[in-house]
Amino acid sequence: RDLPDPAAFYRAALQELIRVTKPGGSIVLLTAQKELLDLLVVEHQRELRTERQYDVLVAGRKARVVKLRRTA
Repeated sequence: RDLPDPAAFYRAALQELIRVTKPGGSIVLLTAQKELLDLLVVEHQRELRTERQYDVLVAGRKARVVKLRRTA
């Protein structure tokens, strides 16, 4: 079985999170795909703003916790 394309998965997930989060609401994500998430947030800069980022280790692997704010 083929694995899903991470960019397509993240893009669809982010679009759904934007859809269900009211303006002013927060979205908190944990990701190992730091650069990909950064690019997608830039694509949605009208709807999202990054408020905080924390680099963490999860089971010894580098990851990031990101808090986004729904702006529009």
